[in-house]
Amino acid sequence: MHRARPLAATIGGILMAVVLSVPAFAASIVADPAGDTLYKAPAFMDIVRAELVEDSGTLVFRMTVAAVIPNDPRLPPPAKASIRWAFPIDSDPATFPEGDPFPRNQPGPSEFNTRVFWDGSAFTASLLDRRPLLEGGEAILTPLSFTVSGSEIRVAVPASLIGASSFRWGAVTVYSSASPGGNNGDHFVDTLQPFFSTWP
Repeated sequence: MHRARPLAATIGGILMAVVLSVPAFAASIVADPAGDTLYKAPAFMDIVRAELVEDSGTLVFRMTVAAVIPNDPRLPPPAKASIRWAFPIDSDPATFPEGDPFPRNQPGPSEFNTRVFWDGSAFTASLLDRRPLLEGGEAILTPLSFTVSGSEIRVAVPASLIGASSFRWGAVTVYSSASPGGNNGDHFVDTLQPFFSTWP
């Protein structure tokens, strides 16, 4: 005689099937205390959470700040040219490219810099590949897909552009007195502590 399957077992089986059908994503999440910005910066420059996930070959960086990001953010001193929300990526701890976005001959640990700019008129996003600086070349700039929604910045980077399965990453907000693509006048407003986290 056929026996009815208990309802709890049926629901459990359905839930298990749903869980197994959902792709597993790697994720790295870092919290940051509110109210720790420099330059008396507004709350939309105050990082409270940063996240990195990988979705089908795309690295998705998210930053949550302490207040809604305005459609037309002001540029207070020392942000004479732009403000930005950025994710530095250190793919090789043994190398320190010199220059862009830092002053010429100044080394920095990140081989890549994923950033969203506000220049006083528009938001833009790009990936700065600093590896060519190691051999006297110019950094490579690649436009990226991004969203600015409420208090969240989201920017997507094809993992193939990074070319590393593991790296260190961070999140910063910056006032700049130089135009996007320039290599001078950066003033860090907020950073994660510790500065870098390991991926994956």
